[in-house]
Amino acid sequence: MMNDEIKTRIENCLNTKARFTSSRDTNITLPKEDYELTYKEEVNLNNITREISETAEILFGGKGYSAKLYLRVIKKYKKEEVEILVPFSRFPTKENFGSSWTKSRGNLSSVWECLERGEDKVVDFSDHGLYYKSILTICLPG
Repeated sequence: MMNDEIKTRIENCLNTKARFTSSRDTNITLPKEDYELTYKEEVNLNNITREISETAEILFGGKGYSAKLYLRVIKKYKKEEVEILVPFSRFPTKENFGSSWTKSRGNLSSVWECLERGEDKVVDFSDHGLYYKSILTICLPG
């Protein structure tokens, strides 16, 4: 069941005249039950996330690399299709996987940019005072 805040954000994202200056303005929370995955698919995707994190440690040396896997979920809202990128899994695991973004016009998230362009991208966050210094976005097939 969508609350009023989620409905408002989705309606704003569907508005063809709306432009966004922050990806946070398109953020919603979608429950995992809405992802429509089998148990086996969930297990496999969690294993892939762990393997990506472990591979990063080997490729880049050291410890402290995390991986987050986003899925593109398509939902119907008032007879329109809404595309949402949802964080499915994270390794090392954490209770909250982070932000989901509804597709919109304007300032897309780095994850949407990667998917739209089909190109890997490194984004430097070292000047933002966050717990991470950068992100590498990779668009996986399928």
